[in-house]
Amino acid sequence: MASLYLDGSPGTGKNGQRFLVNIGRQEWWFTQKDFTYLVKLAVARIRRGDGWIHLSELEASMNGHRYVYRLKQSLIGTGFTVENLPRQKKYRITAKPEAIGFDLDQLREFPDITVRRLF
Repeated sequence: MASLYLDGSPGTGKNGQRFLVNIGRQEWWFTQKDFTYLVKLAVARIRRGDGWIHLSELEASMNGHRYVYRLKQSLIGTGFTVENLPRQKKYRITAKPEAIGFDLDQLREFPDITVRRLF
């Protein structure tokens, strides 16, 4: 089973304005919006019994569905995806809770306050 480690280190060079996620033994770089969604989904997967999070908890704007779609596209090739319950507008990451980890020091300093508040 692959692991999902949300590091949050900012990229440099070609990975500038992106943030690090280690999946298995590979580094993946996500935009700030995708990374923020991924953190919220991972936290929900760990803290909630069923792991589902409502779209309104991911994004307050009308663009939430589009951002979830973009995250799904960014996850292609990682072994993970985002599942959804369409009529309920709920989402969850397919990673098992025990496979998810966080760099708490990095995430407590993350540029998006909604991420910092989770830790």
